[in-house]
Amino acid sequence: EKLLEIVITEIDTVSTRLLTTMETDVIPWFEGLNRHEEQLLNIFAPDLKSAAVRIVDHMKSRGRLARFTRHLWHETGPDKGCYQCTPVGLLMQRVAEAPM
Repeated sequence: EKLLEIVITEIDTVSTRLLTTMETDVIPWFEGLNRHEEQLLNIFAPDLKSAAVRIVDHMKSRGRLARFTRHLWHETGPDKGCYQCTPVGLLMQRVAEAPM
């Protein structure tokens, strides 16, 4: 469970930094393009601007990862627990076994 808390904290930190970068650098860059630059961007990367806006909106509206992950953790007794979601349990087992 301690490893889970560390992972959640790091993911939240990275997500916050990514959201800040997207809001302060990427979205304003898209907004600053003129019509011809937008057309060229759409030729080589169709819907990139709308995808970036959707990512920002999703990251703003997401719930805290810690709350969601703790919901998946099911306590079965003192110092014991298991995941109600098998894929998450397998993922955390792989993370726990990874050399650090």
